[in-house]
Amino acid sequence: MTVLFWVSAALVLYVYAGYPCLVAAWARLVDRQPRRAPFDAGRWPSISIIIAARNEARRLPARVSNLLAQDYPGPREIIVVSDGSTDAPGTVPPRGTSSNKAVTVWPAPMSPASLRSLLKSSGRSARFS
Repeated sequence: MTVLFWVSAALVLYVYAGYPCLVAAWARLVDRQPRRAPFDAGRWPSISIIIAARNEARRLPARVSNLLAQDYPGPREIIVVSDGSTDAPGTVPPRGTSSNKAVTVWPAPMSPASLRSLLKSSGRSARFS
């Protein structure tokens, strides 16, 4: 019984003191600087902006217009994911005027909507809105 007590005490001590100290030491030793992806000067990476919408037809035009109005010099696309909304958001958002500002609306279930939209995006970087 004594051995079980000391093993348990050592385990509890490791969980509450040893492991946090180990993680703190690791954090100080490892280089945590963000790595920037290289890209050609003057050529911005393409991005995909994904909006998951459910019965958002009333607010969607303003949101998409706001995203289209933002100044980003590289190619971008806006994907609106609708999960079977009752207010038909696919008929509401303004369509992009160029391939640089494409707006796509397609239905998807809400739970895997983010994953599906990420798989359909063509941008080098995806941002969820």
